[in-house]
Amino acid sequence: MNPAKPLTDRQIQVLEALADFWREGRSPTTSELMQRLRLQTISGLDDMLGRLQTKGFLLIEQPGKGKQRRFELTVQGKAITGLGIPVLGSIPAGPLQEAIQQNDEWVEDAGSLLRHKPGDFLLRVSGDSMLHAGILPHDLVLLRPGVEPRNGEIVAAQITDEVSGSVEATLKHLDYLEGKKKVRLRAANPAYPDREFPARNVSVAGVFRGLVRDSSH
Repeated sequence: MNPAKPLTDRQIQVLEALADFWREGRSPTTSELMQRLRLQTISGLDDMLGRLQTKGFLLIEQPGKGKQRRFELTVQGKAITGLGIPVLGSIPAGPLQEAIQQNDEWVEDAGSLLRHKPGDFLLRVSGDSMLHAGILPHDLVLLRPGVEPRNGEIVAAQITDEVSGSVEATLKHLDYLEGKKKVRLRAANPAYPDREFPARNVSVAGVFRGLVRDSSH
């Protein structure tokens, strides 16, 4: 369930340096960024910045001759450095990283609301299947990808149909059965029946780590 690492350690260091300047309320100059990263040549910096821009983590504004470039982290860049949390309207049926990259909604300064880690994402809940777990329609639930859920934890699960190959996504309690050969997805509302699947057909996009209530609904 661990996603492939999209960035090298050095590229992550570049993003974290840019995030530090962003927290100061400004974009760094090229020389400041080179000094922070202890780089000797501008070509080495340009290569890393170009790769980050190509991968969708960074935008580089070129204002014209004689003026400093401006560096801006994209939603994906802010998510991976912990500056914000992307908000997905539904559990992605495809690759999580692709869904985050295409997403255009995110919560900035989320540390005041939830303790989160880089890579976490928020899911906007629809439906009342988790009502008795205190999760209401329109709530934002914090999910952490790449961790093994404990028995009974709430997860964003992706279920693959063996015949059609279609993928269904849902937010439910996950119970292990038969030595983890099978899993049960269990709602927190008696109106929704339990469902059991071979473990190979279920993947976990994220494990529940917190909740924000949308007061506008």
